Amino acid sequence: MLTNATIVMIIGMIIVYLFLFIMIGLMNLISFVLSYFPEKKLAVADGGSSELEEIAAAIAIAKKKV
Repeated sequence: MLTNATIVMIIGMIIVYLFLFIMIGLMNLISFVLSYFPEKKLAVADGGSSELEEIAAAIAIAKKKV
């Protein structure tokens, strides 16, 4: 009975390690393939305010309401 449990445990560990090995291999493959497709950067509209200015405006509006 103990040998059967050991065999099941070893088979389970082999399955887990195979899964991890395949998953890491596929992640590396996807990373390699995606390196050929650079990310597109969004263009900032002329005259647009920065993020800090928008936050400052929101704080000023909130203070006026109080």
